[in-house]
Amino acid sequence: MRFNDLFEEGERFKPAKGEILSTELRLFALIRIGVRDSDRLAGILGYSVNTIYTYKNRIKNQSLIPNNEFEAEVMKIQSN
Repeated sequence: MRFNDLFEEGERFKPAKGEILSTELRLFALIRIGVRDSDRLAGILGYSVNTIYTYKNRIKNQSLIPNNEFEAEVMKIQSN
């Protein structure tokens, strides 16, 4: 399973031209490797804590997975 498999086709995340990861992919890549504290995520990504909460909620609301199970599903993603 991959991150974008958690979303319908039209809701998947792609990096902008010239980027390796979109902000959404970067955020959940950090969560996947164990950085789960919103203060720490904000510091690493250079965003406010409120922005981190907004991104997380928006992403979870777009997914096919119930919000309360989303991060657990992200943790099941295997690296290639």
